[in-house]
Amino acid sequence: MRNNHRVAPKLAETKHRSFARERLDQDVKDIHATINRLRMDAYRDFEANKTQYVEAARKDHTEYPELEVYERYKQIDTDILARRENLLRQAYEKHGFNYEKEAYALKQKFNVSR
Repeated sequence: MRNNHRVAPKLAETKHRSFARERLDQDVKDIHATINRLRMDAYRDFEANKTQYVEAARKDHTEYPELEVYERYKQIDTDILARRENLLRQAYEKHGFNYEKEAYALKQKFNVSR
């Protein structure tokens, strides 16, 4: 019974951390949903206007117009993914978690090479 005064603060800290984790998980889900929506919108725009973009590149006397158009789309997608990375980092910091440590642990868990 003597150590009960030490258990309560640890329990409160654990509960606080658990609530922070739940809020973080919800923020991460929202970020992923937003980013997926942005990527799909960019892809749809690319597919819908691909021929127009290629024709415009040809008028500019581009040597490889198709390649330039695909590279432009790839750059947009890369920018969106970089934005996701920044938003995730901010969400982790906001809720008091170390993004680098958590990301490394997830990569190890799922054996992701990136």
